Amino acid sequence: MKIKLLILILLISTFCKADQLAALTKDEALKATEYLRSQSTLILWCACCEDNSPKQIAKVSNVYYEATGIDQLYHVMLVGTDNNQKSVKEELDLAYVHINKNGMAVCLGKELGYECTPCTDPFPYYNLNIGENTQVFFEGTKEFCDSDDSWRYSVTIVGQNITLKLYPGANNNFYKNKTIAMETIHGQVQANRIITKDAPEYLMNRFRYKNGILYEINNEGGDNEYKVCQ
Repeated sequence: MKIKLLILILLISTFCKADQLAALTKDEALKATEYLRSQSTLILWCACCEDNSPKQIAKVSNVYYEATGIDQLYHVMLVGTDNNQKSVKEELDLAYVHINKNGMAVCLGKELGYECTPCTDPFPYYNLNIGENTQVFFEGTKEFCDSDDSWRYSVTIVGQNITLKLYPGANNNFYKNKTIAMETIHGQVQANRIITKDAPEYLMNRFRYKNGILYEINNEGGDNEYKVCQ
């Protein structure tokens, strides 16, 4: 009896990252499958899971459900291609599947009315077509200053990881020590967008990088511009 219980626990633990919507009733799995078949792209992301960055499914080829073998539960399977043109076959946890709804990435589990905690508020949905992989970012570290050199960002990109450190600029008279970072922000470069992960509000496109200029949304809804320091 103890051995059977241990096997049951181990099998259940494989269903999901946080035991949410990986194991479903047949009706729930059917509803999710039918919905997903209407989607051409998806974003898979567990925002509260360690070492987990957003993955875009650039092409959804097939979605189906299959029995888990436990208590008449089912899981939903996805077959497709990611934005690096690699084949993907994944067992889905609907709490971490995000669909495009009016330009925002929305948790599918929530959209279907299932109880779950997606670990993130809706965020801007990005879309990268297969084969469209133009590199707009740089590798290494660059310094970006605002127009009057009051503030500067030191931006380091290694692979998909990005770190932004905010320092007082040379003309900032409020801070004498220009070498102490006032803020450090960590994130990922995904589909040529900066997705930061230090706080929920930062997921809403706080930073953009285009044509060599770093843009940061300000309190008035506009952008502060930072160009490479001279």
